[in-house]
Amino acid sequence: MRALAVLAACLLLAGCGGGHSTATRAGTATRPAAAATTTGAALQGTGYSLRLPAGWRDASREDTGLSSAPDLVVAATDPPAVTLVTRDRQPANVSAADLLRTLRRSEVDRQGVRGASAAAPIAVSGARGVTYHYDTTSDAGVKLRTRQVVVIHGRTAYTIALTTPVDSFAAADPEFGAILASWRWTG
Repeated sequence: MRALAVLAACLLLAGCGGGHSTATRAGTATRPAAAATTTGAALQGTGYSLRLPAGWRDASREDTGLSSAPDLVVAATDPPAVTLVTRDRQPANVSAADLLRTLRRSEVDRQGVRGASAAAPIAVSGARGVTYHYDTTSDAGVKLRTRQVVVIHGRTAYTIALTTPVDSFAAADPEFGAILASWRWTG
């Protein structure tokens, strides 16, 4: 399912064409990466709530092209970005560490993935997990970067994935961080 998330990202990014770049041709920043804040809508997912940065919207009702709907889809146009939240029940005979490794491996070992980073520890509202990123190319030829955060809460693995054109990643990642910082468990 996550392989199709890149396709969903392209659909929600209005063709994956436009972009927002924080660098000029000379390589100097056009605007500094500021700490993002969540001043937008408050949303409820299954077992959690979060707040969106200004300019982000709930895109859960938009057609993602995925065979099964993610728990939550949020999107922005400047910088172009999509975040999908999916949930996977943790089998009783599998440890949290094994599940985290399996979910990461299922993403980075598939065809077309490049530049996968090592998994780094992270906590989201007290739930421990891992974060990593990797690059792919859309069917339209746009180079995409995905940052995934996978955390275990209760017996469920939550995958929170940001996908954006590579040249927009530096601007979108702080906003993704603000979404993660606003995350609260409700169940």
